[in-house]
This record gives sequence, C-alpha cells and structure tokens, in this order.
Amino acid sequence: MQSTFHWPLYVIFSHRMSNWVAAILTTGVSIGLSALSYYVLEPVIAGKPVHIFQCNVNWKKLWLPTMVAIVLLGVNGESVVKAAPQSQHWSKICGSAEFVKTLI
Repeated sequence: MQSTFHWPLYVIFSHRMSNWVAAILTTGVSIGLSALSYYVLEPVIAGKPVHIFQCNVNWKKLWLPTMVAIVLLGVNGESVVKAAPQSQHWSKICGSAEFVKTLI
C-alpha cells in the first residue's frame, strides 16, 4: 500500500512554520504514519493479529485513537483552509454571465 499523505502534511505544516522545519516535520510524521500503517492498520484490516510492545491490538482498541486523530486532522485542515488567501478573481469569473454561457 502506497502512502500518499506526505504532500498534504507538507502543505499544512508549511502554512504554520518555516519551510525547512515543515520539511523535517513532514518527513518525521510521514515515516511514523507509514510505520503505523504497515505494522498496525494493514494487519488489522487483513484480520491478522497485531502485537505492539508485547500487547495484542485489535480494532476495538484502535477506534478511539483513530477517531481522535481524524478529528484533530480535520480541525487543523479547517484552520488552514480558513487562513488561506481568498481569490476574488475566481468568484467574479464563476459568477459572470460569460462563464455560465461557456458551460452551456
């Protein structure tokens, strides 16, 4: 399974900090999420037993941390979207009669 979450992480981190810190943080978080996916998530989905630090892990133990992570990523993503610059140019184009005529 190929991990494609590194680019969105970089975009989120680069809006919050300098470029080099965002790159380092993206690399670290991407490696951590890849390891988590490979050693925990994929075996759980495949129905195989998962052992982390000599502790058995199943979906019942993973649902709460998963939901917390999804909520935190969603809140962070929403704040990045709200902080993004708004383009008045596109709203004028999309709301214009010429643009509507080109779609018909």
